Amino acid sequence: MSIKDRAENIQADVRDSAQKIWLAGLGAMTMAGEEGNKLFRQLVERGEEFERNQSVGAPVDAVKSRLGGARDRVEDVWARFETTFSDRFGTLFQKMGVPSRDEISDLSERVDMLMDAINKMNATTPAAPATETEADSEETKPEA
Repeated sequence: MSIKDRAENIQADVRDSAQKIWLAGLGAMTMAGEEGNKLFRQLVERGEEFERNQSVGAPVDAVKSRLGGARDRVEDVWARFETTFSDRFGTLFQKMGVPSRDEISDLSERVDMLMDAINKMNATTPAAPATETEADSEETKPEA
């Protein structure tokens, strides 16, 4: 097996590994989202049940306040999870040499600038004069 073939095999293995890591991360994020949403729904259901069973306003207000705090904590945990997930995968992709969204955007802008420059050069370049064979063929054409 040549060095080129081995390098291509290594590249394919790295791509496959990166894809599996990406999918595992998405799965983890989905599971965390589902569990967070499930917990939030359970808290809401318990709160609604408590509110139905209570006739005194003060305890209900206290529970509503606690549920609001619980919701805030769940949202905070979710936000931290998203940040950690994003940071870890960003670092992993950076180590693997995968370009970031900003790098791709910068490259796209540079390609656009190069295309504009090429188009300007093509627009300012005068048309090439006709070759002798083209001129000769026009002279030798029979008149209609």
